[in-house]
Amino acid sequence: MNIVANRYQLGQLIGKGSFGSVYLAGDIVTRKIVAVKIINKKLVNDTKAIMNEILILHKCQHENIIKLENYHEDADFVYIIQELAVGGQLFKHIVKRQHYSEFHAKVIIRQLLSALKYLHTLSPPIVHMDIKPENILLKQIPDDYDQNELFKPLVKLTDFGLSQFYQRGALKYGLGGTPGYIAPEVKTRGILTPSADIYSLGVVTYVLIAGRLPFDGVSIDEIYQKQIKNQWSFCDIFENISSQARDFIESCITLDFERRPTAEQLLNSDWLGIEGISSMNLQISRKALQKYLVEQKLRTGMQFIVFTQMVEASSYQIDDPNKSIIERIETSRRGKRKAQ
Repeated sequence: MNIVANRYQLGQLIGKGSFGSVYLAGDIVTRKIVAVKIINKKLVNDTKAIMNEILILHKCQHENIIKLENYHEDADFVYIIQELAVGGQLFKHIVKRQHYSEFHAKVIIRQLLSALKYLHTLSPPIVHMDIKPENILLKQIPDDYDQNELFKPLVKLTDFGLSQFYQRGALKYGLGGTPGYIAPEVKTRGILTPSADIYSLGVVTYVLIAGRLPFDGVSIDEIYQKQIKNQWSFCDIFENISSQARDFIESCITLDFERRPTAEQLLNSDWLGIEGISSMNLQISRKALQKYLVEQKLRTGMQFIVFTQMVEASSYQIDDPNKSIIERIETSRRGKRKAQ
């Protein structure tokens, strides 16, 4: 760890999984605050998947995709240094907001589609394979976030651990994914295309508006079965949502993957193009989302333990150049705690 230790001052533990941990850290060279993911190679069956994630992140340069800052490997560990999204998980902040509407959902989805269009048009294309709320972060949260109804957060897509380079016609059986979000053709037939991400995006859009999955199910198997049989419907909250939003979701969650629109086509869809989208407060959705977060944590805990930057919203202001980076971080954190 000498090379990493010489450049990065490790601070607070901000995430923990079955293969390792994520730390807040200061980059001594660039003076930036970053997230350092440390993966124990002894706990991983195949390090090729980790290196594949690094390769994919290294290839990606887009404002809505978490940035790979650096990486290092030694005999025992793999170190992945990433941009820090201090805003934390998007959905946790939606729950805290005083006002959340269809307008805000549209702002978020537009950014995710921009990231997907970028990924799907690379050569070779990249399929993220795990588009879900837990993998959507906010770059930062302004002080007036709760009061500013028209605030447009900068969204960051993260966790490329399951991502794949797309090969036309290739079948890939046994690929991972998250119940309720993984495209049915991937789960049942090993068919992997960029449209798998579009399916997941449609589910995310539904959850952003309704605060729940479109597929009712107590168990993971029940959710999978309803996905495979395409058994879902719009819940009551959609009675107050635009028809364009419902059309958008339906086009994404269609069972026939060849009929799903591309990310570029969705960016030009009626829903994202119309003005005057409802700003009605989706209070019921926010309450449902609180319940969803608890249930989803239990579901995914049975499938995958993924690394996320679980950082409370803070700006980490750096104001004293004589202090080390970590000292400045801790000073900022103490100041915020006193203010509370």
